[in-house]
Amino acid sequence: MDFPEVDREAAILKARVPGIDAALALQVARFVRDVRREDLRKVPGVAESLDFAAALTGIGLKDLRHDPESVYDLLITLLKTHEDRCALPREVVSRLLEQVA
Repeated sequence: MDFPEVDREAAILKARVPGIDAALALQVARFVRDVRREDLRKVPGVAESLDFAAALTGIGLKDLRHDPESVYDLLITLLKTHEDRCALPREVVSRLLEQVA
């Protein structure tokens, strides 16, 4: 399945997630792109990306790197299976967050 390029997905997030700022939209798009590269049973689509971005915006997060614990906790909105959530332990999430700058 083809997913939108990072810039396109960030634009979708900005258009569909009320209150998200451009920097966070771009970080989320980059993070989700990298999550999609992991060995997952159900790769998150744009709908899950929107859910994840809305949850992050809802808690007032402006930068994914500032609150890795909340990012990890909110993966439930991005990863729909228990197996996929187990496939992304905190260490993997931390590695992925280092790449979103």
